[in-house]
Amino acid sequence: LFENGRDMLVAASDYFDEWIFYVSNPDTLQNRYRLYYKNRTDHLPRDGSFRAATRSSDYGFSYDYRQNPNQRLSLNAAYRQLSFLDEPVFSLPDQQSDENTFIGRVDYFSRWLDGVITSSLFYESGSGMEREREYIYMEVPPGQGVYTWIDYNENGIMELDEFEIAQYPDQANFIRVFVPTDNFIRTYSTVFSHTVNIDPARKWRESEGWRKFASRFSNRLVYRIDKKNQGGATLENFNPFFTDVEDSLLISLNSSIRNSLFFNRSSSVFGMELIYQDSRNKMLLSNGFETRITSKTGINARWNITRQYAVNLELSQGIRENQSEFFLKRNYRIYYYDLEPTLSYQHNSRLRVSGFYGFSEKKNLRGLENEKAITHRGGAEVRYSFPGRGNINGRYQLSDINYPFNENTPVAFDMLEGLRPGTNHLWNLTWQQNLSQWLQLNLSYHGRKPPDVNAIHTGSMQLRAFF
Repeated sequence: LFENGRDMLVAASDYFDEWIFYVSNPDTLQNRYRLYYKNRTDHLPRDGSFRAATRSSDYGFSYDYRQNPNQRLSLNAAYRQLSFLDEPVFSLPDQQSDENTFIGRVDYFSRWLDGVITSSLFYESGSGMEREREYIYMEVPPGQGVYTWIDYNENGIMELDEFEIAQYPDQANFIRVFVPTDNFIRTYSTVFSHTVNIDPARKWRESEGWRKFASRFSNRLVYRIDKKNQGGATLENFNPFFTDVEDSLLISLNSSIRNSLFFNRSSSVFGMELIYQDSRNKMLLSNGFETRITSKTGINARWNITRQYAVNLELSQGIRENQSEFFLKRNYRIYYYDLEPTLSYQHNSRLRVSGFYGFSEKKNLRGLENEKAITHRGGAEVRYSFPGRGNINGRYQLSDINYPFNENTPVAFDMLEGLRPGTNHLWNLTWQQNLSQWLQLNLSYHGRKPPDVNAIHTGSMQLRAFF
């Protein structure tokens, strides 16, 4: 790239030379392997001409096993040596010395007992450089954000510990943007995920006796962990299950597990699901660590009494916990349990009417005030369908909340779910219309009336095109 027709390179100019040598077997074979060596030299402008800036050497291999349709395995690994040949363009730590990085990946799928058990396993580990991060909140048009601002200390200043995830569309006026800093750190990352499905009905659906009963059960387990830390190329850094990492070395840790045990999952009369899920997130920010933990155990049951009447029951208990090194008032641990039965009436293929009642109790197990919230809620929902054209859905809910504590705190916002103590009215109406085979129009209206506050109305329209 030249500047204004003059024989002068602009700062954005660059080019590279690259060559690769590899050995592999034919692509037509089911099992394939490949070994390679790649060399690349990058050139950047210096004093009106190009000069070699960096040179990298990559060593790698890959292997794919596809011979057995019930067992599929894919392996990939690469190691890179990077040398800096000229003055660094960006200010990175230790950039004057060579930088060695690597990455490895394993992807394994298996099917057992004629498909009764299926497993999908993924593992990836590598090293590299990463910027330290901090975040800010930016205001966006109403309803297009994720977060809401609550002036807890009533000083009129938007502070980082005064933003919460919005519960309703009219509150969602801010987004959180991560801002990279000028500090770089060497990281070692590990990602592991495993999904296991057990479905005896695939083999024993037509059996008799205990096999017939066992075929009514099925189970799905999903586990994932994503870890980034410092500390060098040690075995602990590549072990996804080693989470006891010192805070001085940890950058981020995200883990989640969800297990669903089904009974009569495909039955049109009665079915039940037992759920356990646990999600943990710990991240290093410029002002210290922030940790979020969510744990839940629940039961979802459905019973179609007749073709017109059905009963659904949702019962759950769990813990929501938040820990912050810098914002101490955001430290809380809430234990809760929730119950909500629903009775539905299906008049015909177009009209369905439902009524529900819910009860929940929440306690803050951390803090001096021992905050507690008791909520009774009830309401109705109506859905009318236009076959092939769309549907209209309306819902009304009344929530009565007993919370005799300070409501202008982070723990209160979580317990009250964005509402206020006393009687709250909520309603919404959505209309979905298929304009053509490729166009869909969605109209939605949301309203709520907390105690001693004027009603809040929010509407939105969305046009979707399918290609």
